[in-house]
Amino acid sequence: MFPDVRITDADGQDGQFVYLKIPKQDIEWNTENYIKTLSENAALLLYGTQLKGSISAFETYASCRFAYFLEYGLKLSQREEYRFAVQDFGTVLHGVLEDVSRQLKEEKKSFSLLSDEERKKRVSESVVRIAAEYGNTILKDNSRNEYMIKRLTDLADRTVWAIGKQLERGEFAPDAYEMNFLVDEHEVLGDKSLYMQGKIDRIDICEDDNNVYVRVVDYKTGAPKTEFRDLDALFSADSRQRNAAALQTLLYSMMVSRTTGSDVQPALYYVRRMNDPDYSPLLVEGKREVFSFAPYRDPLQAYLQTTLASLFDFSEPFRQCDDRSVCEYCDFREICRR
Repeated sequence: MFPDVRITDADGQDGQFVYLKIPKQDIEWNTENYIKTLSENAALLLYGTQLKGSISAFETYASCRFAYFLEYGLKLSQREEYRFAVQDFGTVLHGVLEDVSRQLKEEKKSFSLLSDEERKKRVSESVVRIAAEYGNTILKDNSRNEYMIKRLTDLADRTVWAIGKQLERGEFAPDAYEMNFLVDEHEVLGDKSLYMQGKIDRIDICEDDNNVYVRVVDYKTGAPKTEFRDLDALFSADSRQRNAAALQTLLYSMMVSRTTGSDVQPALYYVRRMNDPDYSPLLVEGKREVFSFAPYRDPLQAYLQTTLASLFDFSEPFRQCDDRSVCEYCDFREICRR
């Protein structure tokens, strides 16, 4: 369909900002041609032979290939709006937890040993710092956003308190916070490879006389969901079967397991439920709690390789997903006209 596709800037020269130039006469805009397959050369110019992607990018591809193409291929993004949205709440909360965790690690203090007064003071000061840096002080723009700061401070305080109680009752202790990683996925297809990068919220360890046990902790602010049917469901195109948080946590566990050579326990901490006495952060496959990543290491790697191979398969079009529930909160739904 596109015999002369090439990458160029607006003036026809190589540049920092590139566009996909397609001769007008070669385009027939109809429903049948709306789903397009890029030529291999164009795809290689867009993505290169080495992809560097986050776990979130991988989840986007698993959820909707067309959304992945728009965001990570064409580099489209939403126009910034001067407002505080639901997703911003989680971002700022993560920033506050990172800030408090960093302070405690530098001072060699524990969450579980903080007094109520010290905890509240640290959280309040951290919220002020993060809010001042966020979106040109958008959080102080009006009374609604100031109310959001109060809500955020209360939730952050309860979360830090809950982290302390969880650590007090358990045998694990935090060893690292906001740990960055970059893992080479080796060759996926021919001479093409992918680097997975990301940031793990917390890594805990537990030691006895002979062993060191590792736990990967991922914080979430959404509705609690630790259950998944099986690995097949995690890679399903049907969002009702896929648990993105569980998949992310297992992938983080895989990265840590590769790096340390040890087994890992995946854990999901939902801030809405962390202070419940009966809350368990363990993933649940079917009705079985997941205490160890080891049984998932090889099958997860196989699923990952299959998915990455399809990403580099240029005969596979970047189709819109069939599951329309995915489109409800998609940044690109207006482009899709869904």
